[in-house]
Amino acid sequence: MNSNKILIAGIAGGVVFFLLGWLVYGILLMDFMMTNAGPGAAGMHKDPMEMWAMVVANLAWGFFFAILFGRWSTGITPAQGAARGAIVGLLVAIYLDMAMYSTTTIFTPNTLLADIAAMTVIAAVGGWIVAFILGMGRK
Repeated sequence: MNSNKILIAGIAGGVVFFLLGWLVYGILLMDFMMTNAGPGAAGMHKDPMEMWAMVVANLAWGFFFAILFGRWSTGITPAQGAARGAIVGLLVAIYLDMAMYSTTTIFTPNTLLADIAAMTVIAAVGGWIVAFILGMGRK
């Protein structure tokens, strides 16, 4: 796979993950997550957030998908990218959220499930975009 395509797909994936995270967590789920957060979440909200760190996090997630799909898969379609993205997002979210749930009081069962579902959807859409870009120009 062309390194330029991986670079472009990684950046595009990072942008999509950033925008979807803002939409899902910053708008759609914000009130729900704040209202249903566990007692350990009190005082943890950083205002203003470290935007540079959020950009780096989303770019890393985008490049993870671009490398995973571009270097370690052959001829991945956007539909396969969405399916694989959903699987990766689901498993990573389960790992991170269950580890946090087991050791902190940040999550409640409701916020735990909402976060896992949200990450799965975001990863599916991001996976679709990354696979689409990687497949551009392919016959």
